[in-house]
Amino acid sequence: MRNRLTVDVPAIVEGDYLTPGAAARAAAEAAEQGRRVRAVFLHEDDPHRIAANYADREPGPGPQPERAAVSARYSSWLAGRAAAHALPVVDCRPYATLPERLAAALGPA
Repeated sequence: MRNRLTVDVPAIVEGDYLTPGAAARAAAEAAEQGRRVRAVFLHEDDPHRIAANYADREPGPGPQPERAAVSARYSSWLAGRAAAHALPVVDCRPYATLPERLAAALGPA
């Protein structure tokens, strides 16, 4: 994210490797430069839904309940850390309203 602060071009950075702490630091650095970084964290805590998602997009390995359980715990950890940094957390479901809920969580552009 720090690299994105060196250019004046809007960007969306995503990935499960981004932590709320890193997002908060990037927002603080951006503010020091008169710029703005916004972050939102998606949350899914149902390991069964996560396992179903893995099965849909990665059918080769077969069922992955242990991986899904770890992912659900990680999602809950991220949500807790995001709340500690006053960053918005949005539930993944219902999918049909996700774009509107993300826009509301991020506020005006």
